Amino acid sequence: MDFDPALEPRPEGFGGWDIAIITLGIVVYMADIAALTFMYRKQQHYLPFRSKNMGVFVLAQCCGALYWVFEYVYMATHYGDRPRVYCFFVGPLLGFGLGLFTYMILLNYRLYLFVWLMVIKRSARSVWFHICFVPVYLPTILFIVASAASHSLVSTAKAPNPGLCYFSVAYRTFLTVNACYLVIVSITLGILSRKVRKTFVAYWETLISAAACIILVALNGIGNSRYLSGPGWGRFLLTLAVLIVVNIYFWSTVSYPLYCYFFRRQEYLEEFNARLAQDRLDELARSDITPLSAQSNSATNHGSRDEAPQNADRNFFSDKASIDRVFNPRHSGFQPLPFDKKSSFLV
Repeated sequence: MDFDPALEPRPEGFGGWDIAIITLGIVVYMADIAALTFMYRKQQHYLPFRSKNMGVFVLAQCCGALYWVFEYVYMATHYGDRPRVYCFFVGPLLGFGLGLFTYMILLNYRLYLFVWLMVIKRSARSVWFHICFVPVYLPTILFIVASAASHSLVSTAKAPNPGLCYFSVAYRTFLTVNACYLVIVSITLGILSRKVRKTFVAYWETLISAAACIILVALNGIGNSRYLSGPGWGRFLLTLAVLIVVNIYFWSTVSYPLYCYFFRRQEYLEEFNARLAQDRLDELARSDITPLSAQSNSATNHGSRDEAPQNADRNFFSDKASIDRVFNPRHSGFQPLPFDKKSSFLV
């Protein structure tokens, strides 16, 4: 069916529904900032907070906010003559490329780092660590580049422009396939980590996030219809759905540790240490970890060289320096947390 500008909905003017969703979004993200700030300030004295990758969480929440903002902006302002560059920046680049897709990539990075270190047990400094993650974000790069270069994907109703933004069926298909691909990657990484998830990753958190993203993909198709994108209540419902989806993983991950910090701190610490032991990571909760070099020298002096660790990267739980080096890789682009005596790990 050909694109008919006459059938495109004219958005309602700014009104009460818009004020409501903007206010709600500000409240939600202020709560995010408060939670992240509190966890960052308390992480040196509360072991469970040190198991949360603050760098990934902050970047992911920023990307989620970017998607929420530009999804609303597009629905509120898409009617009218716009240059093609506007259509590209608001939709494929800022809304989906740097917004939703980067948000999903960051969540997958958190799981990927966990699987690489805990399941595959390889060094995060290896070049293969980067190479194996390329297929996760490569489709998103291709999506952004193709949307910028191809007028058959993103164009305007009045060639060449300005005009109403027009996103072709091929564009929508590319978008949906990439979103579903990132969801599949998330589920796959969750399955791979199912045997070592007691401490760091609750499997239901991954499933909730994946299910929410699938629902969001479906809502995206509905949101681009003429029935919901124009009315103020339609914008409210769709942007509310976006707000929930891009915050559900964060709050499903941090809400229980925060609750336990205030209401059952000691009991939760005991449970957390027990889960560390189940995952064979109880060394992370100790302050008297023998350095790897000392273990090696001791083994050599006693004539039992075979008992000494042969690979610091394979046995990175054996000493504090290795824990700090592996779980806070400088190459990852995230600022390492200050290292203390008990543990320093980011997953």
